[in-house]
Amino acid sequence: MGPRFRQYDEAQNERVRLNLGWLIKLRWAAVSGQLLAVLTAWRIFDVALPVGSLFAVIGIAAITNLLLQGWFRGMEAKPKAPAIGQRGELLILALMVLDMGLLTALLYLSGGPSNPFVLVYLVNMLLVAVLVRPLWSAILTILALLCYGFLFLEHQAVPLLEPGSGGERSGLHLAALLAAFLTAAGTLLYFYIRVTLELDRFEKALARSRQAQERSAKLTAMATLAAGAAHELSSPLSTIAIVSSELLRSLEAQETSEEDMEDVRLIRREVQRCRRILDQMAHDAGESTGEAFSSFSVEELVEATLDGVRNPERIHVHLHPGILAEPLHLPLRAVAQALRGLLKNALDASAGSEGVQLEVSAEEERLILHVRDEGRGMSPEILEQAENPFFTTKEAGQGMGMGLLLTRTVLERLGGTMELASEMGVGTSVRLTLPLMTGDAQGSRTLAEG
Repeated sequence: MGPRFRQYDEAQNERVRLNLGWLIKLRWAAVSGQLLAVLTAWRIFDVALPVGSLFAVIGIAAITNLLLQGWFRGMEAKPKAPAIGQRGELLILALMVLDMGLLTALLYLSGGPSNPFVLVYLVNMLLVAVLVRPLWSAILTILALLCYGFLFLEHQAVPLLEPGSGGERSGLHLAALLAAFLTAAGTLLYFYIRVTLELDRFEKALARSRQAQERSAKLTAMATLAAGAAHELSSPLSTIAIVSSELLRSLEAQETSEEDMEDVRLIRREVQRCRRILDQMAHDAGESTGEAFSSFSVEELVEATLDGVRNPERIHVHLHPGILAEPLHLPLRAVAQALRGLLKNALDASAGSEGVQLEVSAEEERLILHVRDEGRGMSPEILEQAENPFFTTKEAGQGMGMGLLLTRTVLERLGGTMELASEMGVGTSVRLTLPLMTGDAQGSRTLAEG
């Protein structure tokens, strides 16, 4: 049996993967800079250096990085890249130790502590502090200090790099010092920018994740409420419906006044309305979350969406060339229901004779669906509340205020997005994206697992 490793969650594995990719790039930059520095000193300034030994040390760094890059790319190319976990962290630690040793060897061969490029030790220690755990960072920092101290005891002197020799020697030393400073400063600046961008990306991803969790929690609460309400109210509503039917037949037999009979008919209609509301709540709040994924074309999605929409002649579909045959691997009924809800909203917001635009296109392996109406639009205040559950601008009985919340939740579970825009007096536009099938079909997952 192999060694046992501690389990890493998805975020930790992603962090290790990103660090490895970034370290590979930095090592290539270091190899290039070392080659440039050696060639400049040797060919331009005619410094007596053990060029063969220096090139051998740089070659070790290049070969190990080439092997690491090949392994990393092979792993990334797999359909389901394996988790790196602690193995990745141990690999980073080993690379840090190797690079510390290679840097010490280069400095040993080129002047030791008098070589201005000893400043690079500071860069290595900063990288260590960020890329590995605190205990390992402390150990590697001690190792860097020992390596630097070793150079004071043992190194091959390079007279032209010795400071304070006057004339050309002093100028060369200052030039090397400037190059070392620029190298260290540039690396630190790159590091700072990278960390800032990563933190910004992480904060945005965290905010999106929290929003998605909140919407999912709302949808789950609505489904629980609907199921409970349907269970608790179905029996009394059925009883009322039966009694009202019997009462209506009895009143008809007794030739009761039409006004009393109309009151009984009103009771029956209101009972039926209550049952429809309960059914709609249960349906909208996630009836399709258990639907399995299936493969179908964009044409089938459009047909399924338009099926059941009232006044389909008012919907003007614009299809980009070749889009109908594009394959999808999604839960068809759930996606069609979500899109159908948007079209119904757009029809309700438009005047009787106005049409609704549905534009379908593809972009970078994403299906783009645009729904536009020319209705009265929404104010910024209403737009901000539009996705809240049970918020609706429709008349009583015309809507439950669940459509937009359901649509966004379904899309985000499938890896899609929804963008809502509206302007008073102009209309409302909703842009949806969904992943096209790229060949690695997602098996038999369900929407709840997406």
